[in-house]
Parts: sequence; structure tokens; C-alpha cells
Amino acid sequence: MGTAFRCGTCREYPLYDLTERRLLHQRECPLILMECSVIAERYLSLGYSEAALAMMLGYRDTCRRFGGDFTLLWHNSHLGNAADRRFYQTLIAEAS
Repeated sequence: MGTAFRCGTCREYPLYDLTERRLLHQRECPLILMECSVIAERYLSLGYSEAALAMMLGYRDTCRRFGGDFTLLWHNSHLGNAADRRFYQTLIAEAS
């Protein structure tokens, strides 16, 4: 799962000021998946394959399994064709 869980968690967490050595009032909501990291040629280059969709669904399902939040960044420029829309709609299906 090399493209997701960059913060090592799917739950929000408090930010910490290293200089002042104190918790901040802000919380970080970690990004789990950005569509182009899987689809685009310059990244994993999986395109609109079943392997790409399976990988994305795996991230979503892992978040659900651990009671976390599946934070998805889907660029509006990736909603222009049927494959884009199919992937997106599949990923957000059953979202609460």
C-alpha cells in the first residue's frame, strides 16, 4: 500500500508544536488516497484497471475495518469520463 496512509493512521490526530513543546488546538485529518497517485502515468500508472480499483477499495475497506476515516482527494478534472465516474461512485458507495 505504498500510496496511502502517509501519516500511518486513518484517524485524525492533534498537531504538536515542536518548538514550544505543546499540543496545538488544530487537528490533522490525514489524506488516505488521491486518485491520480494510482491512475496517472507519472505515479503508479495503473490507469482505470481492475487492479487500480481493487487497490483503492482496499484502502477504503482498511479504513472501515479499523474504524477510521477514508479521506479521498478526487480532482474534478478526473470526473470527465465514464471510467472516472465509475471509480469515484464505487469508492463513495455506502459512505456514511
